[in-house]
Parts: sequence; C-alpha cells; structure tokens
Amino acid sequence: MIADTEKPYPAETALKPALRHGISPGKPLYKLVLIILVAGLSSCGFQLRGELSIPAAYNALQLNAPNGGITAQLVQQQLIQSGITLQASDPGRALHLSIRNEQLEQRSLAIREQETKVYEMLLSISYQLTDAEHKPLTPLNTIQASHSYNYDSQQVLSSVHEENIFQKELARQLADRIIRHVRMCFAQLEQNASCMP
Repeated sequence: MIADTEKPYPAETALKPALRHGISPGKPLYKLVLIILVAGLSSCGFQLRGELSIPAAYNALQLNAPNGGITAQLVQQQLIQSGITLQASDPGRALHLSIRNEQLEQRSLAIREQETKVYEMLLSISYQLTDAEHKPLTPLNTIQASHSYNYDSQQVLSSVHEENIFQKELARQLADRIIRHVRMCFAQLEQNASCMP
C-alpha cells in the first residue's frame, strides 16, 4: 500500500469488495482491477474542492517550479481550479510558492518468484511559500509518499504501465498535501498570523 502520513492509498479501500468476492492479490484479475481503479481515481483526482483566496495583504501568487515535474503540474492545475490566477511576473505584492527537487526513487525489496520482484517507489518534493521580498512564510518542507509493487519481467509492458499509474497517484497525493498547506497558510495570513511552526 502507499505510505502517506495524511491519508491512505484510496484504491486499497475501493478494493475491499473485490477481496470479499474472491479476487485475491495472487490472481491476474486482481491486478487488472487494481489498474482500472487507480486509473479512475487518478482521472477524477480526489482533488481538494473549494475556492482559494489570496490574503488581502498580497495581490497575486507566483508559482516557481524551475524543474517542472508531475507534482508541480498538478499543483498548478489545482491552484487554477481553486480560482487562483497565477502571475508570470511579480506585480509588487505577490506571494511566491516554490516547488523544487522532485525526485523519484525505485529500489528492490524482495524477489517473490523467479520472474517477479518487489519494488518500492518513493516520490519526494520540497516546497516553500515566501512573501513579496522572498522572506520565508513557511519552512522549506520536504514531503514524500511511497508505494510497493510487483514487477513481472514476463509482462514488461503491463508492469511499466502500472509504474506510470502509481507515480501519478503519488504525485497527486503530494500535490494535495501542498494545496492543503497553502490553504491553511492563506487563512493564517488573512488573520495576520504566522505560518511558521
């Protein structure tokens, strides 16, 4: 299952009815059901709903993600969907959300059968919110999410497809966590409170 300190991997809960009907992790149908569920969850996004309002002391938000990456793209999408207009240039009193160091790691955990290996996928990213003078409003936070999965060398295309799906789901989890933190910080700044711990 995917390790996330704030919420469980959603497909795990969705798969419980399948498990009750005899579709077990050792059966090919289980893998097919898992791929379909994760793809569906990724497409609908489990995105955080509701409008985001920039605190009154500021007039814009700039997203700085020099290295791009899936997580940064999802954060940008969620900000826009939440009603935030992102500025390409600093109008003078802009908040700055910096996203950097998105790293994907994969490591072998075990060998279950002759052709099947167990891997762990770990996605991490750092982010920080700063004011118009680039003074930190939040610490430089590094967050991560992970997922363990089987890689079958006899079904390379299927295994690679699964890896892509799980990477997108991990990125979506991290993007959701960043948006939650931004939402909380905006509320605190509106009350002239600090976002620092």
